[in-house]
Amino acid sequence: KQWYQRRVRGRIGGGCALFIHGSLAVTDQVVFSDKNNSLVAVFVKQINTIYAAAYRSPTASSVGDFRRLLIDLQIFIDKFSADAVPDIFFFGDFNLPLFQWADGSSVVIDQPI
Repeated sequence: KQWYQRRVRGRIGGGCALFIHGSLAVTDQVVFSDKNNSLVAVFVKQINTIYAAAYRSPTASSVGDFRRLLIDLQIFIDKFSADAVPDIFFFGDFNLPLFQWADGSSVVIDQPI
């Protein structure tokens, strides 16, 4: 087993983790954290797959920090997309209360993601 984790910076609780089977060799990784968000993503070259886990605190008042997390993830994905677009599994606890999960729409807010 391989264990990758990232905690939200400066607080107790909150964070994300990935467990990757020992038979899969992780060839690259990226981490991100700030006071409200955390991200850990890994690339497994032998199956051309990116696994990413994210956490956004339910007390976060702005999507700006989460946007930075998404930008860092996109930069990581772009590193591997030139050859063959990898499969991507992105999961986590996003705590986006203004998102309407039933129909995929969002409430109008001042800072779109």
